[in-house]
Amino acid sequence: MFGEQIEINGKKYALKFNINTLCQMTADGINVMAMNETAMDFSMIRALFFYGLQKFHRNEIHDVEVAGDLISDYIDNGGDFEAFANILTQALMKSLGIKEQTGEQKQGK
Repeated sequence: MFGEQIEINGKKYALKFNINTLCQMTADGINVMAMNETAMDFSMIRALFFYGLQKFHRNEIHDVEVAGDLISDYIDNGGDFEAFANILTQALMKSLGIKEQTGEQKQGK
């Protein structure tokens, strides 16, 4: 099952953070369990995108620079960076089994 998909340059990319990917992220110094405490800068967004692509696109996205080029292409073609980050966040949340909160849940109702 795909986590989320994003289209860049006419191609759909599936984002999925499986257990192996999450373990590799931890080994590489990204503590997924403390993401809410981590600053989401460009380097982190690029790294998350790279890792999210590894399940289904490992052979074509072999390093973070290729992932960064795809993000640039997305933005250059009119994509919104905030929307991109939201898709990435949703993919990570789904992979961790975290359900998206509705507006009422976010407000504590």
